[in-house]
Amino acid sequence: MPTQSHTHVLVLLAASLVLAACRVPNPSSCIAVPTLCKTGTTCDMKTGECIERDGSVGDALDGADETIGDGAGDWSQERADASDGITAAANGEACASNGACASTHCADGVCCNTACSGTCMSCALGGTKGTCTAVKSADDSDSCPSSMKTCDAKGACGAKNGQTCMIPGDCVSGNCVDGVCCDSTCGDKCFSCALAGTVGTCSPVRNADDTDSCSPSTSTCDAVGACKLKNGPACGTGTECASGNCADGVCCNTGCTGSCLSCSLSGSFGTCSSIKGTEDLDTCSGTYTCSPLGACRLKDTQPCTMNEDCASSICGRFYRDTDGDGYGDTTMSATFCTAAPSATPNWAVRGDDCCDKDANVHPGQTAYQASESTACGTTFDYDCNGSEDRQYPFTYSCTTASDGSCDPISHDGWSGGVPACGKTGNLSHCGPSFCGPLECCVVTSTDTGAMQRCR
Repeated sequence: MPTQSHTHVLVLLAASLVLAACRVPNPSSCIAVPTLCKTGTTCDMKTGECIERDGSVGDALDGADETIGDGAGDWSQERADASDGITAAANGEACASNGACASTHCADGVCCNTACSGTCMSCALGGTKGTCTAVKSADDSDSCPSSMKTCDAKGACGAKNGQTCMIPGDCVSGNCVDGVCCDSTCGDKCFSCALAGTVGTCSPVRNADDTDSCSPSTSTCDAVGACKLKNGPACGTGTECASGNCADGVCCNTGCTGSCLSCSLSGSFGTCSSIKGTEDLDTCSGTYTCSPLGACRLKDTQPCTMNEDCASSICGRFYRDTDGDGYGDTTMSATFCTAAPSATPNWAVRGDDCCDKDANVHPGQTAYQASESTACGTTFDYDCNGSEDRQYPFTYSCTTASDGSCDPISHDGWSGGVPACGKTGNLSHCGPSFCGPLECCVVTSTDTGAMQRCR
């Protein structure tokens, strides 16, 4: 059977439960939700926070039992007495709130010597846990946004490498280069901190301009990141050029070593281009020149064997024209590009001269000659048709037309016989006259001793 003392305790406990039930605790406190406290901790009935305990639950209850046994009726005093056996956490120990710590400061999940609320400050650093210490050269996610910023070597919050900046002081690295925070001063030629894929890391600029260190008007960065001349400027060797090629005295896009190629043509400096219609002094000159298609071929008047040998694409046959009458000797011919040489002896396109020693003797001669040509034997065949054609091969014939004029069939001619070439005779000429009252066609004059000319 319970004694009076036990009955008193039960009454007081019941009263405590009633009073606790009348209170409206914070729904997030362990008073409202006792299961919030993990094993080895207990609920601080004053603060509603889970704290470590130095004794068992039984010990705490024993203390409460004594207090209750004393008959104390004040609720606050009894709660204070109930917590007398609980010890606050020391600096460096885990905590969930300020009230759990002896220092009354819970920072970064541990009890701390100060509130430790400054930028780049932490109480949970290895080796100094429990003491508020500067975060150096590392992220401090709760005070210095780690996605873009971090703490520098002095514990100041600044932009990480790769983030935009205006001045070096914006950056943790102390280097603001090419508009971004950089891992180094990045001051060498053909280096940049803003290259796609390596923003924030000083990297070589390859096969591109670097406007702030390698003058873009004449220079650029080569394949290994060295500042060299662009194509077009004058050079002495290929090592001066980004392309590695110095041709025709300028930096060139290729070696440009073939015939009829140049890197210094007007309008295309620095680009290897074909030379057309003129000499390439380096590779195609003298008796050769560059064709309209840019191929090295023989110049005009040079001996050739086929059309492809010539810049003009014409390899023609010409004939020796010793007498210079424009007609050559069929038996003496040669082939030249486009035209024969102009030097003596001459060359002619036609080769049917029957006597290449007399300029008056050639095909197509229309003039009649009074004497024989003796250059190639004795002959009056000046027009090379194989016969001696007389100027007046007939005797005269003066016939009157119906109107009294000389009929068209009338012609001058010889009287007394037709003389041979180079011989003389009487050459009569027909003309109008009067035969009594009527007009008629008669011999009006006669050249005595006229020469018979031939061709």
